[in-house]
Amino acid sequence: MSQRSSCRAHGAATERNGQDLPRYLIAFIASLRDLVIANPGLAPHLLRRSVASPSISARIAEHQQAVAAAYGLPLAQARWLLSTVAFHCVAAADTLYAGTREDGLSDEERARDATEVEREFAQGMHALVLGAMQIVRGEADLQALSLPPPARG
Repeated sequence: MSQRSSCRAHGAATERNGQDLPRYLIAFIASLRDLVIANPGLAPHLLRRSVASPSISARIAEHQQAVAAAYGLPLAQARWLLSTVAFHCVAAADTLYAGTREDGLSDEERARDATEVEREFAQGMHALVLGAMQIVRGEADLQALSLPPPARG
């Protein structure tokens, strides 16, 4: 069964306790962002398997299984979707919100920057969710684009 027909056959991406999958992902992003802001240094433990504790790994797996069941997604697809969203959210939040008290800016400058950062973060995360949902629905091919390998210098 294709990703698109699997998604539609099970009603995926439509409802979980009245919340569609894209809205759920946005709420998930907001909670991850807040977790990263409240816990500086946590990002590597969420992003890298080699650093993640067994407890964190188990919680991630439970979440993936719950989302797969709630939205009628194959487990592999739920893993990819949540991992992709979490990876980019945590990495961006860790970079954008780190060290905002040690930046030497005035409170006014910091407030202006915070507004701009939050707007850019939100727009980027919305774009990520929209693109990921196209892939889940089978409307876009993840393999159609390839990123060149990193330059070695």
